[in-house]
Amino acid sequence: MAIVLQPMMKPFGFSDTAIGNFGALNLVCGLVGASVFGVYVQETLKFKKTILICSGVSCISLVTLVPLAYMDNPWIMGGGVVIFGFFTTPLLPILFELSVEITFPVNEAASGGLMITGT
Repeated sequence: MAIVLQPMMKPFGFSDTAIGNFGALNLVCGLVGASVFGVYVQETLKFKKTILICSGVSCISLVTLVPLAYMDNPWIMGGGVVIFGFFTTPLLPILFELSVEITFPVNEAASGGLMITGT
């Protein structure tokens, strides 16, 4: 997301500083979300529920980012980016962990290597 953030937000009139702040918010909130959902999945083993919640909120927040950009308010756009990052970033580690759980007799390194190759 950080790579495409500049060309995506510049036409809406956001400054370079605001766009950089959006990227930082996305990264920090994504790490917090990955920590929160990672601990939740590790304790409860509710992979499907967590993936569905994260995917659903990610899709909704991605769709709402465009109308938020037209509002031309960096605070509102920052809030949208926070929600997007918090729910989108945890998807990758949760899906990797689920793939390791599904392919249990296979070594974790082999399963993870195949996931990286497939993405």
